[in-house]
Amino acid sequence: MKRAALALAAAASALAALRAAPLAPAQSLDRRSIGELEFSHDGTRLVFTVAEPVKGTTRSRSIWLLDLSTA
Repeated sequence: MKRAALALAAAASALAALRAAPLAPAQSLDRRSIGELEFSHDGTRLVFTVAEPVKGTTRSRSIWLLDLSTA
């Protein structure tokens, strides 16, 4: 059930982003992005990466772990 709710929230967020004014190329480089979402085998946790805005020639990336039982 939580997977469905999370997927629905992600879809709603993506739809809202499509309705917003388009970003200029410079603005798109100055945003965090979430990717590589993966659920644990038992469905209680979600791991994903967060890429920070570009700084010079690098873009740092962090791994995040969300415990869905407490979220």
